[in-house]
Amino acid sequence: MFAYGLCIGNRERYETLAAPRLRDLGGVIVEADDQRSICAAYNAILDAVADEPDIEALVLLHEDVTIESAAFIAAIRAELADPDVAIVGPIGALRPSSLRWWQGEGRGRVRDSTGLVDFGGGSHDVDVLDGQCLVLAPWAIRHLRFDEASFDGFHGYDCDICLQARAAGRRVRVCELPLIHHTYGGYGDGHAYARAGAAFAAKWRELLFALRDDRAPTPATCAACGGPVPTVPAGARLEVAACSRCGSGLTLPAAAVPGAPEQPALAAAAADARADWIAAAGARRAALFGADAALVAALAERGVEVVGDDADTAVVIGAFERAADADAVAAAARAALRADGVLLAECRNFGAVEAAVDPIVWGRPDLAELRTLLTPEGARALLARHAFTAVETTESTSEAYDPPALWEARRAHWASMRLGTDSENVLLVRGRAA
Repeated sequence: MFAYGLCIGNRERYETLAAPRLRDLGGVIVEADDQRSICAAYNAILDAVADEPDIEALVLLHEDVTIESAAFIAAIRAELADPDVAIVGPIGALRPSSLRWWQGEGRGRVRDSTGLVDFGGGSHDVDVLDGQCLVLAPWAIRHLRFDEASFDGFHGYDCDICLQARAAGRRVRVCELPLIHHTYGGYGDGHAYARAGAAFAAKWRELLFALRDDRAPTPATCAACGGPVPTVPAGARLEVAACSRCGSGLTLPAAAVPGAPEQPALAAAAADARADWIAAAGARRAALFGADAALVAALAERGVEVVGDDADTAVVIGAFERAADADAVAAAARAALRADGVLLAECRNFGAVEAAVDPIVWGRPDLAELRTLLTPEGARALLARHAFTAVETTESTSEAYDPPALWEARRAHWASMRLGTDSENVLLVRGRAA
């Protein structure tokens, strides 16, 4: 007997897209309407079928997934003929570094509303699966449960349950399944996704390294607040880990050219907006960290003198994230200021919603040149460590700073992510020397 379980958020979509074919397939259908947590809903479904003596598989589906034919059942039976197989689905990955499993070594294929998501198809062992369709074998039904304590919303449950199986020595598989996922993608609550990602990294860090035949190193130290940064596997590609205390990011591996200057086109596009902000803050003698000739010229036009010390204003433009050591930049800025001077800093905002859901794309076009990625909390902690008081942070979009083509590309990407808003990717910081 096959059982089918669904956490239903939109009953009309369920009745239109999933229910008709499920009823044609036969078996038991268990519906859950718990909208607090998909983990809680799926655990209730597991408990409801766990004692069924003749259950062959539990198919956990999103409400917008259509199983097209009974060939689905035949394909699952073929996979579960191996008693070591715990979970099966249509698409997933080997050796993930994060919840963004598709940035790992993708396997399988599935159709969705955008077309064919194709990692080559076929049947393969993987480490994690996408949650649109998770088929649990009888062993998994009896021995696994979704982690309600770590994942309290609607993200992270899929990769977590798969790694539970892998940690128990069981296999996770993708195979060709006749289904359609009626979705255009998107992340929903981006910050909830980030919280799930942090919980996933904290829980499975050791295994994520072990899947690459490696050992997890000692956590790095956050340059902003001094807290631990549980690094994740980076391999040959760039990754970003987050501080457990303030949420600031750390690029992995370390930037190939620490302290590399901002790309000239980006600096030139932002020069006037930056100079207006600095002059409006009352700066007359400014010590610059990370600025280029375009900003120096724009400040001169506004009557702001650039000096090396005894400054009334220390201006940090991108240097916190570009330097090998953000803490050293804060110390140098403090030393350049006269008593009661003001620090102004412009940074990438790692607290932005885009950074929460996809920090790799958020950091384009020069993430590989960055090191410490500050959140508002991280910026406040960094300045407090260097005797700055009255620290204020403001988040804004990068529209005033970006070349027009880059700004339009960002907005098009946010639309594709269905963020529902422009991401506030710029962090402006102000503090006074004590």
